[in-house]
Amino acid sequence: MPQSKSEPELAVSSPSLGAKEPADFLMDSTVVLLRALDGSRQRSALSIGVNVTELRVMSRLAEAGHATPSQLADSMNMTSGAITAISDSLASAGLIERSAHPSDRRRHLLSLTDEGNAKMDGLYRGFTRTLRQSVANYSIEQQSIMATMLIAMAASLSDAPASYEADVSP
Repeated sequence: MPQSKSEPELAVSSPSLGAKEPADFLMDSTVVLLRALDGSRQRSALSIGVNVTELRVMSRLAEAGHATPSQLADSMNMTSGAITAISDSLASAGLIERSAHPSDRRRHLLSLTDEGNAKMDGLYRGFTRTLRQSVANYSIEQQSIMATMLIAMAASLSDAPASYEADVSP
């Protein structure tokens, strides 16, 4: 949902360099990165005339080539009804299309249209250019270390038990 003009925009600030532990600085830095990515995703969605959830669906289809509504629902932790509503909206906008499933005539596949692909290609090119500029002053070795750390953090978060979300202990 787009932010209204009356709501203050949350600033993306640098983490405190006075963090007690290196892990605290890394955690603060990660939060800053996540907020920046959220803002980037919101601006990207607005730039192509969709909302953030529709952009997520388009991103999944761009990555996979095509998917059934139930595959999308499962991979995005959404209901099939929500995917139906989103795909109806995106199809009306000419950004995705439905086609017959090759082996099950009761189901259909969703895929990006040429226009949807062009919009996603443009977003990916812009995102890639921005990321390349952000690391341009770092050596290849430093970039490799950053990439390795990001992949390790992503894997750790993917494998983490759901219980960490409810951990309210200090």
